[in-house]
Amino acid sequence: MVVPRISVVTPSFNQGEFLEECIDSVLSQNYPDFEYIVMDGGSTDRSVEIIKKYQKYITYWQSKPDGGQYQAIQDGFRMTTGEIMTWLNSDDKYHSHAFYKVAYLFSTYREMEWVTGRPTIWGRDGNLENVVLVLPEFTQRKYLRRDYCHPCIQQESTFWRRSLWEKAGKMMRTDLSFAGDVELWARYFRYAPLHTADVLLGGYRRHGDQKAIVNMDRYHSEAQKVLKQEKILLNSSGRGEMRPGPPPISVSAT
Repeated sequence: MVVPRISVVTPSFNQGEFLEECIDSVLSQNYPDFEYIVMDGGSTDRSVEIIKKYQKYITYWQSKPDGGQYQAIQDGFRMTTGEIMTWLNSDDKYHSHAFYKVAYLFSTYREMEWVTGRPTIWGRDGNLENVVLVLPEFTQRKYLRRDYCHPCIQQESTFWRRSLWEKAGKMMRTDLSFAGDVELWARYFRYAPLHTADVLLGGYRRHGDQKAIVNMDRYHSEAQKVLKQEKILLNSSGRGEMRPGPPPISVSAT
């Protein structure tokens, strides 16, 4: 099997406590064809020291003030060339062999344009704390009913083809502060169903200090506004009611 190139972007700002474990989870995949971009927003902790420790293995990195998380992600993606894309926040990390599983899935299921794994949670200490037992089903219909977070589409476990990124505008909403992922998923749903894979790909680290937790009310407010706008746009496009899309496809890889 010829493996596809995987492009990973990590936005980072003062997450030195977790950054090394994040970077190691990417580099230790031992995947033969990936590129890794680290976009640090001018951290004042030990983040730059950590990045420099691994810089010979990192495709590109920078540390300077930027326009926020989603601007950093967008600027990082502009430097990538991989067929498969994703981002990993600096306090999160991947499971072992995640990239090989992703390569298998995209190579085997040619119709698949984006995929997410079984949601998992890491504890502050980096140990696996929780695995969602019932494999979630994600559809455009459910999403635009604003039932988007029970559970959420776990960004750390979600990968997509560059062709989908390009069809959806090849951009992040940099005017958003919290729910840029929700907005991107809404655009992806316009073009393709989300496939759910019964595999462990990435996990969200629950440590209590992350932006989404501290600002949960603002995150949900922004997400609700985004999805309301998406539904209005869909209805005004002449398609009438939101399209349900095909049922989610569960796939497995070992």
